[in-house]
Amino acid sequence: MLFKEKNKLPLYEGDERVTFENISNYISIVDGKYKFTPPRWIEKLVIVEANIAKVTKEGTFAAATTEVLDHLADMGVNGLWVTPIFDNKGNANAVSHYGNRGPQTFGDDCFKATEHEARKEELRSFIKRAHEKGIYVFIDVVTYGALATSPMYQAYANGTEFEGMDVSDWFTGNPAFSGYRYNWKSKTLQAWFADRMLDLIKEYDFDGFRVDSEPSYLWYDADGDGVADTYADIFTDVRLRAAGYQREADGAYVYPENATGRKLVIFSEINNLREYAYDFEQMGVIHYGDEISIGFQLKPETRKNWFLEEDIVSSVKQGKIADGRRYTEKLKVGENFCNNFQYYSYCLSNHDTHSSFINGQIIPPVYQAILAPFIPIWYYGEECGFVDEEEVWLNSKQINIKALLRSRKNKRFYEKFKRAVWIRRKYPDVFEVFPADIRETNIESVNVTEGVLAYTRFSNERVAIILANPSKQFKTVSIEYAIKNTNTCVLQANDLMNGKKYKAVLADCKLCVDGIRLGSEDVAIIMVSY
Repeated sequence: MLFKEKNKLPLYEGDERVTFENISNYISIVDGKYKFTPPRWIEKLVIVEANIAKVTKEGTFAAATTEVLDHLADMGVNGLWVTPIFDNKGNANAVSHYGNRGPQTFGDDCFKATEHEARKEELRSFIKRAHEKGIYVFIDVVTYGALATSPMYQAYANGTEFEGMDVSDWFTGNPAFSGYRYNWKSKTLQAWFADRMLDLIKEYDFDGFRVDSEPSYLWYDADGDGVADTYADIFTDVRLRAAGYQREADGAYVYPENATGRKLVIFSEINNLREYAYDFEQMGVIHYGDEISIGFQLKPETRKNWFLEEDIVSSVKQGKIADGRRYTEKLKVGENFCNNFQYYSYCLSNHDTHSSFINGQIIPPVYQAILAPFIPIWYYGEECGFVDEEEVWLNSKQINIKALLRSRKNKRFYEKFKRAVWIRRKYPDVFEVFPADIRETNIESVNVTEGVLAYTRFSNERVAIILANPSKQFKTVSIEYAIKNTNTCVLQANDLMNGKKYKAVLADCKLCVDGIRLGSEDVAIIMVSY
Protein backbone atom coordinates (compact mmCIF):
# COMPACT_ATOMS: atom_id res chain seq x y z
CA MET A 1 0.00 0.00 0.00
CA LEU A 2 1.44 3.39 -1.02
CA PHE A 3 0.64 6.21 1.37
CA LYS A 4 -0.39 9.38 -0.38
CA GLU A 5 -0.13 11.78 2.55
CA LYS A 6 2.72 14.24 2.09
CA ASN A 7 5.15 14.78 4.90
CA LYS A 8 5.22 18.47 5.71
CA LEU A 9 8.34 19.44 7.57
CA PRO A 10 8.00 21.76 10.57
CA LEU A 11 9.05 25.32 9.90
CA TYR A 12 12.76 26.01 10.29
CA GLU A 13 13.34 27.69 13.66
CA GLY A 14 17.13 27.85 13.72
CA ASP A 15 17.02 31.54 12.87
CA GLU A 16 15.56 32.47 16.26
CA ARG A 17 17.57 35.49 17.43
CA VAL A 18 19.28 35.73 20.81
CA THR A 19 19.43 39.27 22.23
CA PHE A 20 20.25 41.08 25.46
CA GLU A 21 16.55 40.88 26.38
CA ASN A 22 16.22 37.08 26.05
CA ILE A 23 19.76 35.76 26.60
CA SER A 24 18.95 34.69 30.17
CA ASN A 25 16.30 32.29 28.82
CA TYR A 26 18.99 30.48 26.84
CA ILE A 27 22.14 30.68 28.95
CA SER A 28 22.56 30.68 32.73
CA ILE A 29 25.37 30.05 35.19
CA VAL A 30 24.95 27.09 37.54
CA ASP A 31 27.67 26.25 40.07
CA GLY A 32 30.08 28.47 38.18
CA LYS A 33 29.48 26.76 34.82
CA TYR A 34 27.55 27.97 31.81
CA LYS A 35 24.38 25.97 31.24
CA PHE A 36 22.45 26.06 27.98
CA THR A 37 18.73 25.57 27.56
CA PRO A 38 18.43 23.52 24.35
CA PRO A 39 16.34 25.04 21.55
CA ARG A 40 12.87 23.52 21.56
CA TRP A 41 13.26 22.50 17.93
CA ILE A 42 15.35 19.57 19.16
CA GLU A 43 12.03 17.87 19.89
CA LYS A 44 11.13 17.86 16.21
CA LEU A 45 14.44 16.42 15.03
CA VAL A 46 14.61 13.26 12.95
CA ILE A 47 18.23 12.91 11.86
CA VAL A 48 19.96 11.17 8.97
CA GLU A 49 23.74 10.94 8.66
CA ALA A 50 25.27 11.21 5.20
CA ASN A 51 28.72 11.20 3.64
CA ILE A 52 28.21 13.80 0.89
CA ALA A 53 30.90 12.17 -1.25
CA LYS A 54 28.89 8.92 -1.36
CA VAL A 55 25.21 9.87 -1.63
CA THR A 56 25.02 11.12 -5.22
CA LYS A 57 26.69 9.94 -8.39
CA GLU A 58 28.67 13.17 -8.53
CA GLY A 59 29.37 13.11 -4.80
CA THR A 60 29.19 16.86 -4.23
CA PHE A 61 27.21 19.41 -2.24
CA ALA A 62 26.07 20.87 -5.55
CA ALA A 63 24.45 17.58 -6.55
CA ALA A 64 23.10 16.92 -3.06
CA THR A 65 21.38 20.31 -2.95
CA THR A 66 18.53 18.86 -4.98
CA GLU A 67 18.88 15.10 -4.86
CA VAL A 68 19.55 14.56 -1.17
CA LEU A 69 17.54 17.44 0.29
CA ASP A 70 14.46 16.59 -1.79
CA HIS A 71 14.62 12.98 -0.62
CA LEU A 72 14.96 13.98 3.05
CA ALA A 73 12.05 16.40 2.77
CA ASP A 74 9.89 13.74 1.10
CA MET A 75 10.64 11.38 3.96
CA GLY A 76 9.96 13.99 6.66
CA VAL A 77 13.54 14.12 7.90
CA ASN A 78 14.54 17.57 9.14
CA GLY A 79 18.05 16.91 10.48
CA LEU A 80 21.12 16.17 8.35
CA TRP A 81 24.36 15.19 10.06
CA VAL A 82 27.16 15.59 7.52
CA THR A 83 30.33 13.57 8.02
CA PRO A 84 33.55 15.65 8.11
CA ILE A 85 34.11 17.61 4.90
CA PHE A 86 37.74 18.53 5.52
CA ASP A 87 40.86 17.76 3.46
CA ASN A 88 41.67 14.07 3.84
CA LYS A 89 44.97 13.73 1.95
CA GLY A 90 47.37 11.45 3.78
CA ASN A 91 44.73 9.39 5.56
CA ALA A 92 45.42 5.67 5.37
CA ASN A 93 41.67 5.12 5.52
CA ALA A 94 40.78 6.87 2.27
CA VAL A 95 37.00 6.66 2.78
CA SER A 96 37.07 8.38 6.16
CA HIS A 97 37.37 12.08 6.88
CA TYR A 98 37.72 11.44 10.59
CA GLY A 99 41.44 11.86 10.11
CA ASN A 100 41.81 15.18 8.32
CA ARG A 101 44.14 18.08 7.76
CA GLY A 102 42.23 20.45 9.99
CA PRO A 103 38.93 22.34 10.16
CA GLN A 104 40.35 25.20 8.10
CA THR A 105 40.32 23.00 4.97
CA PHE A 106 37.85 21.48 2.51
CA GLY A 107 38.18 18.03 0.95
CA ASP A 108 38.35 17.55 -2.81
CA ASP A 109 35.82 14.71 -2.85
CA CYS A 110 32.63 16.50 -1.75
CA PHE A 111 32.70 19.73 -3.77
CA LYS A 112 32.00 20.38 -7.43
CA ALA A 113 33.94 23.65 -7.28
CA THR A 114 37.72 23.45 -7.37
CA GLU A 115 38.67 26.81 -5.83
CA HIS A 116 38.29 27.40 -2.09
CA GLU A 117 36.13 30.53 -2.40
CA ALA A 118 33.81 28.80 -4.86
CA ARG A 119 33.56 25.83 -2.49
CA LYS A 120 32.54 28.17 0.30
CA GLU A 121 29.69 29.45 -1.86
CA GLU A 122 28.68 25.89 -2.81
CA LEU A 123 28.42 24.98 0.87
CA ARG A 124 26.49 28.16 1.71
CA SER A 125 24.01 27.46 -1.08
CA PHE A 126 23.48 23.89 0.16
CA ILE A 127 22.76 24.97 3.74
CA LYS A 128 20.54 27.86 2.63
CA ARG A 129 18.45 25.46 0.53
CA ALA A 130 18.26 22.99 3.43
CA HIS A 131 16.92 25.71 5.70
CA GLU A 132 14.37 26.77 3.10
CA LYS A 133 13.06 23.20 3.17
CA GLY A 134 13.02 23.08 6.98
CA ILE A 135 16.15 20.91 7.36
CA TYR A 136 18.79 21.59 10.03
CA VAL A 137 22.40 20.79 9.11
CA PHE A 138 25.03 19.59 11.61
CA ILE A 139 28.72 19.46 10.76
CA ASP A 140 30.88 16.65 12.14
CA VAL A 141 34.16 17.82 13.69
CA VAL A 142 37.19 15.88 14.88
CA THR A 143 39.04 16.74 18.09
CA TYR A 144 41.58 13.92 18.49
CA GLY A 145 44.23 15.58 16.30
CA ALA A 146 45.27 16.02 12.69
CA LEU A 147 46.90 14.01 9.93
CA ALA A 148 50.67 13.95 9.70
CA THR A 149 50.30 15.64 6.31
CA SER A 150 48.39 18.58 7.79
CA PRO A 151 50.03 22.00 7.59
CA MET A 152 49.78 22.56 11.34
CA TYR A 153 51.49 19.27 12.19
CA GLN A 154 54.18 19.87 9.57
CA ALA A 155 54.86 23.27 11.15
CA TYR A 156 55.03 21.61 14.58
CA ALA A 157 57.39 18.90 13.35
CA ASN A 158 59.65 21.34 11.48
CA GLY A 159 59.72 24.02 14.14
CA THR A 160 58.11 26.61 11.87
CA GLU A 161 55.02 28.79 12.22
CA PHE A 162 51.51 27.96 11.09
CA GLU A 163 49.35 30.90 10.00
CA GLY A 164 51.86 33.18 11.76
CA MET A 165 51.49 31.30 15.07
CA ASP A 166 53.91 29.36 17.22
CA VAL A 167 52.53 25.81 17.27
CA SER A 168 55.36 24.18 19.22
CA ASP A 169 52.91 23.03 21.92
CA TRP A 170 49.98 22.05 19.70
CA PHE A 171 50.67 18.30 19.56
CA THR A 172 51.55 15.63 22.11
CA GLY A 173 53.68 13.61 19.72
CA ASN A 174 51.42 10.58 20.25
CA PRO A 175 50.26 8.99 16.97
CA ALA A 176 46.59 8.38 16.16
CA PHE A 177 44.72 7.51 12.95
CA SER A 178 47.40 8.41 10.35
CA GLY A 179 48.18 11.52 12.36
CA TYR A 180 49.00 12.87 15.80
CA ARG A 181 47.09 13.85 18.92
CA TYR A 182 46.40 17.49 19.72
CA ASN A 183 47.79 18.83 23.00
CA TRP A 184 44.69 20.47 24.39
CA LYS A 185 46.66 22.05 27.22
CA SER A 186 47.79 24.61 24.63
CA LYS A 187 45.76 27.79 25.04
CA THR A 188 46.66 29.01 21.55
CA LEU A 189 45.39 25.72 20.08
CA GLN A 190 42.15 26.04 22.06
CA ALA A 191 41.61 29.60 20.85
CA TRP A 192 42.45 28.79 17.21
CA PHE A 193 40.23 25.71 17.12
CA ALA A 194 37.30 27.53 18.75
CA ASP A 195 37.66 30.31 16.18
CA ARG A 196 37.46 27.76 13.36
CA MET A 197 34.30 26.27 14.87
CA LEU A 198 32.75 29.73 15.10
CA ASP A 199 33.71 30.33 11.45
CA LEU A 200 31.67 27.25 10.46
CA ILE A 201 28.62 28.77 12.12
CA LYS A 202 29.04 32.37 10.99
CA GLU A 203 30.26 31.75 7.43
CA TYR A 204 28.00 28.86 6.45
CA ASP A 205 25.09 28.93 8.91
CA PHE A 206 25.41 25.37 10.22
CA ASP A 207 22.92 24.67 13.02
CA GLY A 208 25.40 22.95 15.28
CA PHE A 209 27.93 20.16 15.65
CA ARG A 210 28.28 16.45 16.11
CA VAL A 211 31.61 16.08 17.92
CA ASP A 212 33.53 12.91 17.13
CA SER A 213 34.67 10.67 20.01
CA GLU A 214 33.73 13.20 22.69
CA PRO A 215 33.69 13.61 25.58
CA SER A 216 37.05 11.88 25.41
CA TYR A 217 39.99 13.50 23.61
CA LEU A 218 39.43 17.04 24.89
CA TRP A 219 40.61 16.05 28.39
CA TYR A 220 44.18 17.07 29.31
CA ASP A 221 46.55 17.13 32.28
CA ALA A 222 46.44 20.71 33.58
CA ASP A 223 48.80 20.40 36.58
CA GLY A 224 51.38 17.95 35.25
CA ASP A 225 50.62 15.11 37.66
CA GLY A 226 49.97 12.63 34.85
CA VAL A 227 46.16 12.67 35.26
CA ALA A 228 43.91 14.14 32.56
CA ASP A 229 41.73 16.25 34.84
CA THR A 230 40.64 19.27 32.77
CA TYR A 231 38.35 19.48 29.76
CA ALA A 232 39.19 21.90 26.94
CA ASP A 233 35.74 23.47 26.91
CA ILE A 234 35.83 24.45 23.24
CA PHE A 235 32.12 24.21 22.52
CA THR A 236 30.98 26.25 25.50
CA ASP A 237 33.14 29.04 24.13
CA VAL A 238 31.72 28.59 20.63
CA ARG A 239 28.15 28.47 21.86
CA LEU A 240 28.56 31.60 23.98
CA ARG A 241 30.11 33.63 21.18
CA ALA A 242 27.57 32.39 18.62
CA ALA A 243 24.88 33.69 20.97
CA GLY A 244 26.53 37.13 21.04
CA TYR A 245 28.89 37.02 24.01
CA GLN A 246 32.26 38.73 23.66
CA ARG A 247 35.36 37.09 25.11
CA GLU A 248 37.56 39.59 26.93
CA ALA A 249 41.37 39.47 27.00
CA ASP A 250 41.28 38.00 30.52
CA GLY A 251 38.98 35.19 29.34
CA ALA A 252 35.80 36.61 30.84
CA TYR A 253 32.60 36.71 28.77
CA VAL A 254 30.46 39.85 28.47
CA TYR A 255 27.11 40.27 26.74
CA PRO A 256 26.78 43.80 25.29
CA GLU A 257 23.33 45.40 25.26
CA ASN A 258 23.37 45.67 21.45
CA ALA A 259 24.55 42.09 20.89
CA THR A 260 22.64 39.54 18.82
CA GLY A 261 23.33 35.91 18.09
CA ARG A 262 21.82 32.51 17.54
CA LYS A 263 21.22 29.21 19.29
CA LEU A 264 23.06 25.99 18.44
CA VAL A 265 22.56 22.30 19.08
CA ILE A 266 25.67 20.27 19.91
CA PHE A 267 25.80 16.52 20.45
CA SER A 268 28.72 14.31 21.32
CA GLU A 269 29.40 10.82 20.01
CA ILE A 270 29.60 9.06 23.37
CA ASN A 271 27.46 9.40 26.49
CA ASN A 272 27.87 12.71 28.30
CA LEU A 273 26.47 14.27 31.48
CA ARG A 274 25.10 17.35 29.68
CA GLU A 275 28.21 19.34 30.54
CA TYR A 276 30.53 21.29 28.20
CA ALA A 277 27.65 22.57 26.03
CA TYR A 278 26.36 19.13 24.91
CA ASP A 279 22.59 18.71 24.49
CA PHE A 280 22.57 14.94 23.91
CA GLU A 281 24.77 12.26 22.41
CA GLN A 282 24.76 10.14 19.27
CA MET A 283 24.92 6.85 21.16
CA GLY A 284 22.24 7.82 23.67
CA VAL A 285 20.26 4.59 23.88
CA ILE A 286 22.66 1.69 24.09
CA HIS A 287 23.78 -0.96 26.53
CA TYR A 288 27.50 -1.41 26.66
CA GLY A 289 27.44 -4.25 29.18
CA ASP A 290 31.04 -5.21 29.96
CA GLU A 291 32.34 -3.91 26.65
CA ILE A 292 34.10 -0.58 26.27
CA SER A 293 34.40 -0.68 22.47
CA ILE A 294 31.18 0.24 20.68
CA GLY A 295 32.31 -1.69 17.63
CA PHE A 296 30.93 -4.90 19.07
CA GLN A 297 27.58 -3.21 19.66
CA LEU A 298 27.09 -2.13 16.06
CA LYS A 299 27.22 -5.47 14.25
CA PRO A 300 23.72 -6.93 13.96
CA GLU A 301 24.95 -10.51 14.19
CA THR A 302 26.58 -9.94 17.59
CA ARG A 303 24.76 -6.93 18.98
CA LYS A 304 22.25 -7.43 21.77
CA ASN A 305 19.02 -6.11 20.34
CA TRP A 306 18.05 -4.51 23.60
CA PHE A 307 14.42 -3.59 22.94
CA LEU A 308 13.60 -7.04 21.62
CA GLU A 309 14.93 -8.62 24.79
CA GLU A 310 14.15 -5.98 27.41
CA ASP A 311 10.99 -3.98 28.01
CA ILE A 312 11.28 -0.48 26.59
CA VAL A 313 8.86 1.02 29.12
CA SER A 314 10.65 -0.20 32.24
CA SER A 315 14.00 0.71 30.69
CA VAL A 316 12.87 4.31 30.25
CA LYS A 317 10.97 4.59 33.52
CA GLN A 318 13.81 3.10 35.59
CA GLY A 319 16.48 5.19 33.90
CA LYS A 320 18.27 2.25 32.27
CA ILE A 321 18.27 3.24 28.61
CA ALA A 322 22.07 3.39 28.57
CA ASP A 323 24.48 1.83 30.99
CA GLY A 324 27.85 0.20 31.46
CA ARG A 325 31.53 0.94 31.86
CA ARG A 326 31.41 4.16 29.85
CA TYR A 327 29.62 5.78 32.78
CA THR A 328 31.48 4.17 35.66
CA GLU A 329 35.03 4.34 34.26
CA LYS A 330 35.00 7.35 31.94
CA LEU A 331 32.34 9.65 33.38
CA LYS A 332 33.04 8.65 37.00
CA VAL A 333 29.45 8.08 38.07
CA GLY A 334 28.07 5.27 40.21
CA GLU A 335 26.84 1.96 38.84
CA ASN A 336 23.26 2.92 39.71
CA PHE A 337 23.38 6.16 37.74
CA CYS A 338 19.93 6.94 36.33
CA ASN A 339 19.50 8.14 32.75
CA ASN A 340 17.32 11.10 33.64
CA PHE A 341 18.22 13.86 31.18
CA GLN A 342 15.77 15.34 28.69
CA TYR A 343 17.00 14.27 25.26
CA TYR A 344 18.43 10.93 24.10
CA SER A 345 18.97 9.72 20.58
CA TYR A 346 18.45 6.22 19.29
CA CYS A 347 21.19 5.74 16.70
CA LEU A 348 20.16 2.83 14.49
CA SER A 349 23.23 3.05 12.28
CA ASN A 350 26.05 5.44 11.47
CA HIS A 351 29.38 5.73 9.64
CA ASP A 352 31.05 3.38 12.17
CA THR A 353 28.52 0.62 11.47
CA HIS A 354 29.97 -2.45 9.80
CA SER A 355 27.03 -3.67 7.70
CA SER A 356 23.49 -2.38 7.92
CA PHE A 357 21.61 -2.79 11.18
CA ILE A 358 18.15 -2.12 9.77
CA ASN A 359 18.68 -4.46 6.80
CA GLY A 360 15.16 -4.05 5.49
CA GLN A 361 13.53 -4.72 8.87
CA ILE A 362 10.78 -2.29 9.85
CA ILE A 363 10.68 -3.04 13.59
CA PRO A 364 14.03 -1.48 14.61
CA PRO A 365 13.41 1.98 13.14
CA VAL A 366 9.68 2.26 13.86
CA TYR A 367 9.16 0.48 17.19
CA GLN A 368 12.55 1.25 18.72
CA ALA A 369 13.33 4.73 17.41
CA ILE A 370 10.83 6.77 15.41
CA LEU A 371 7.81 6.32 17.69
CA ALA A 372 9.70 5.84 20.96
CA PRO A 373 10.58 8.91 23.10
CA PHE A 374 13.95 9.46 21.45
CA ILE A 375 15.60 11.40 18.65
CA PRO A 376 15.96 8.88 15.80
CA ILE A 377 19.24 8.74 13.84
CA TRP A 378 20.18 6.45 10.95
CA TYR A 379 22.58 6.31 8.03
CA TYR A 380 21.36 7.59 4.66
CA GLY A 381 19.88 4.81 2.52
CA GLU A 382 18.73 2.50 5.29
CA GLU A 383 15.20 3.91 4.94
CA CYS A 384 15.07 2.53 1.39
CA GLY A 385 15.65 -1.12 2.18
CA PHE A 386 19.40 -0.85 1.77
CA VAL A 387 21.00 -4.17 2.75
CA ASP A 388 24.74 -4.33 3.25
CA GLU A 389 25.97 -7.90 3.11
CA GLU A 390 29.64 -6.97 3.25
CA GLU A 391 31.76 -6.33 6.32
CA VAL A 392 32.64 -2.75 5.41
CA TRP A 393 31.87 0.64 6.86
CA LEU A 394 28.63 2.17 5.66
CA ASN A 395 30.65 5.35 5.24
CA SER A 396 32.43 3.77 2.27
CA LYS A 397 29.29 2.58 0.48
CA GLN A 398 27.99 4.37 -2.60
CA ILE A 399 24.29 5.03 -1.96
CA ASN A 400 21.92 5.41 -4.92
CA ILE A 401 18.43 6.12 -3.59
CA LYS A 402 16.75 6.11 -7.01
CA ALA A 403 18.23 2.71 -7.85
CA LEU A 404 17.17 1.31 -4.47
CA LEU A 405 13.59 2.49 -4.93
CA ARG A 406 13.26 0.81 -8.34
CA SER A 407 12.80 -2.39 -6.34
CA ARG A 408 9.13 -2.93 -5.39
CA LYS A 409 10.21 -4.50 -2.12
CA ASN A 410 12.38 -1.52 -1.25
CA LYS A 411 9.68 0.91 -2.33
CA ARG A 412 7.13 -0.75 -0.02
CA PHE A 413 9.65 -0.65 2.82
CA TYR A 414 10.32 3.05 2.20
CA GLU A 415 6.62 3.85 2.22
CA LYS A 416 6.27 2.20 5.64
CA PHE A 417 9.32 4.03 6.90
CA LYS A 418 8.01 7.34 5.58
CA ARG A 419 4.58 6.61 7.03
CA ALA A 420 6.06 6.16 10.52
CA VAL A 421 7.83 9.53 10.27
CA TRP A 422 4.55 11.08 9.08
CA ILE A 423 2.75 9.66 12.13
CA ARG A 424 5.38 11.15 14.44
CA ARG A 425 4.89 14.52 12.73
CA LYS A 426 1.08 14.25 12.58
CA TYR A 427 0.66 13.80 16.33
CA PRO A 428 3.21 15.97 18.17
CA ASP A 429 1.05 15.88 21.31
CA VAL A 430 1.77 12.15 21.48
CA PHE A 431 5.23 11.68 19.99
CA GLU A 432 7.07 14.95 20.68
CA VAL A 433 6.89 14.77 24.47
CA PHE A 434 10.26 15.42 26.13
CA PRO A 435 9.98 16.34 29.83
CA ALA A 436 13.08 17.56 31.67
CA ASP A 437 13.48 14.01 33.04
CA ILE A 438 12.94 11.34 30.37
CA ARG A 439 11.63 8.96 33.02
CA GLU A 440 8.50 11.10 33.18
CA THR A 441 7.69 10.90 29.50
CA ASN A 442 4.32 9.66 28.20
CA ILE A 443 5.09 5.98 27.76
CA GLU A 444 3.25 3.13 29.50
CA SER A 445 2.88 -0.62 29.34
CA VAL A 446 -0.03 -2.43 27.74
CA ASN A 447 -1.26 -6.01 28.04
CA VAL A 448 -0.91 -7.74 24.69
CA THR A 449 -1.04 -11.16 23.07
CA GLU A 450 1.98 -13.28 23.98
CA GLY A 451 4.95 -12.92 21.65
CA VAL A 452 4.02 -9.37 20.61
CA LEU A 453 5.86 -6.28 21.85
CA ALA A 454 3.87 -3.20 22.80
CA TYR A 455 3.86 0.16 24.53
CA THR A 456 1.61 3.22 24.49
CA ARG A 457 2.25 6.92 23.91
CA PHE A 458 -0.63 9.16 24.92
CA SER A 459 -2.03 12.66 25.40
CA ASN A 460 -5.23 14.00 26.95
CA GLU A 461 -7.06 13.45 23.66
CA ARG A 462 -5.76 10.15 22.32
CA VAL A 463 -3.66 7.08 22.90
CA ALA A 464 -1.35 5.40 20.39
CA ILE A 465 -0.56 1.73 20.92
CA ILE A 466 2.64 0.73 19.16
CA LEU A 467 2.84 -2.98 18.38
CA ALA A 468 5.68 -5.07 17.00
CA ASN A 469 5.56 -8.72 15.93
CA PRO A 470 9.14 -10.06 15.90
CA SER A 471 8.00 -13.59 15.02
CA LYS A 472 8.02 -14.99 11.52
CA GLN A 473 4.30 -15.77 11.50
CA PHE A 474 1.10 -13.75 11.30
CA LYS A 475 -0.71 -13.06 14.55
CA THR A 476 -4.19 -11.98 15.58
CA VAL A 477 -3.59 -9.62 18.45
CA SER A 478 -5.63 -8.41 21.41
CA ILE A 479 -4.65 -5.48 23.60
CA GLU A 480 -5.85 -4.23 26.95
CA TYR A 481 -4.78 -0.87 28.35
CA ALA A 482 -5.56 0.50 31.81
CA ILE A 483 -6.88 4.02 31.43
CA LYS A 484 -8.12 6.73 33.80
CA ASN A 485 -11.10 7.61 31.60
CA THR A 486 -14.26 6.37 33.36
CA ASN A 487 -16.59 6.61 30.37
CA THR A 488 -18.19 3.49 28.91
CA CYS A 489 -18.34 3.63 25.13
CA VAL A 490 -17.34 2.08 21.84
CA LEU A 491 -14.65 3.97 19.92
CA GLN A 492 -12.91 3.55 16.58
CA ALA A 493 -9.32 2.32 16.58
CA ASN A 494 -7.31 3.05 13.45
CA ASP A 495 -4.13 1.30 12.40
CA LEU A 496 -2.23 4.30 11.08
CA MET A 497 0.24 2.10 9.20
CA ASN A 498 -2.29 0.49 6.84
CA GLY A 499 -5.61 2.29 7.31
CA LYS A 500 -7.47 -0.69 8.84
CA LYS A 501 -10.18 0.09 11.36
CA TYR A 502 -11.05 -1.82 14.53
CA LYS A 503 -13.59 -1.50 17.34
CA ALA A 504 -12.25 -0.28 20.67
CA VAL A 505 -14.31 -0.82 23.85
CA LEU A 506 -13.78 1.53 26.76
CA ALA A 507 -15.29 0.23 30.01
CA ASP A 508 -14.30 -0.12 33.67
CA CYS A 509 -11.19 2.03 33.11
CA LYS A 510 -9.92 -0.39 30.46
CA LEU A 511 -9.47 0.10 26.75
CA CYS A 512 -9.70 -3.16 24.78
CA VAL A 513 -9.12 -3.81 21.09
CA ASP A 514 -9.39 -7.31 19.62
CA GLY A 515 -8.75 -8.93 16.26
CA ILE A 516 -5.79 -6.83 15.16
CA ARG A 517 -3.99 -8.55 12.28
CA LEU A 518 -0.25 -8.20 12.50
CA GLY A 519 2.02 -9.57 9.82
CA SER A 520 5.31 -11.37 10.22
CA GLU A 521 8.05 -9.04 11.53
CA ASP A 522 5.58 -6.17 11.21
CA VAL A 523 4.46 -3.14 13.19
CA ALA A 524 1.11 -1.50 13.84
CA ILE A 525 0.22 1.86 15.34
CA ILE A 526 -3.29 1.72 16.76
CA MET A 527 -4.64 5.21 17.42
CA VAL A 528 -7.72 5.73 19.57
CA SER A 529 -9.12 9.23 20.10
CA TYR A 530 -11.44 9.89 23.04
